[in-house]
Amino acid sequence: MKKQLAFLLGAALLLLVGCGGQSERQVPGKVLLVAAAASLEPVVKQLAWSYEAEHRDVKIQLTTGSSGALARQVEQGAAFDLFLSAGEKEMEDLVKENLVEEDTIKKFLANRLVVIVPEGKRTIKGLDQLKNPEYKRVAVAESASVPAGRYAKQALERAGIWQELQPKFVFGNSVRHVLTYVSSENAEAGIVYRSDAISDEKVHIALEIDDKLHDPIRYPMAVLKRSKNSDAARDFLNFLESPKAKEKFAKAAFQVMQ
Repeated sequence: MKKQLAFLLGAALLLLVGCGGQSERQVPGKVLLVAAAASLEPVVKQLAWSYEAEHRDVKIQLTTGSSGALARQVEQGAAFDLFLSAGEKEMEDLVKENLVEEDTIKKFLANRLVVIVPEGKRTIKGLDQLKNPEYKRVAVAESASVPAGRYAKQALERAGIWQELQPKFVFGNSVRHVLTYVSSENAEAGIVYRSDAISDEKVHIALEIDDKLHDPIRYPMAVLKRSKNSDAARDFLNFLESPKAKEKFAKAAFQVMQ
């Protein structure tokens, strides 16, 4: 009987300890749904982890893709709290639809467009060299939905070689998709952002494209009107503009604007 009583007391004690441990764990009270351009993913993911470590009651769920595709999801009712775009056009379209908290729009990041080739291949002196036979496939992002593709098309059109390169093009549904084409050597060259190029050791920058050949590359970010956690969304957006975050963006080859 004594042994049975001791067993029951021990089990009850373990149950109490278990319950106490469970109550001490902080379960996130707010989930922030963040839609971010694919080119931002590596840095924003790291910053989200840092933010969560400092704000135990907040969980950040990151959805990445082309800015155009994400903007369409917002237009169709997706309940994102924040939109981090790689193109001003996509943000402007949402503003026109009255889907953005306009007073929260921030523009503190920029980027450069570059031509990349697989590691070990030679650099080039100008865009017209992409016409050479050695470049059988040139990867670019879809211009209709991906800002990087739109900028690439502008640059190639202004360089006078867009039409001539048509047979060589392989299209990616995001700038990271283009990067994969080149890093896997399924394309001899590709056009991506500088921040993407330095993130992959299997490629190197063959040419920095003259920024006069395309529209300025800016990253507007804003809280969306459908946000269910507007205060937390504003706080995270301010965190992305903090000196600590800007330092990480700069190290990843983004241009930080003052």
